[in-house]
Amino acid sequence: MQSYFIKRIEKFVNSKGRKIIGWNEILEGG
Repeated sequence: MQSYFIKRIEKFVNSKGRKIIGWNEILEGG
């Protein structure tokens, strides 16, 4: 479920022409 959520966010962000930075930090930080 987490992977699905992340993929949706990545797709949304990519549509805006941005890149996700520090995703690992966000996931690890809760």
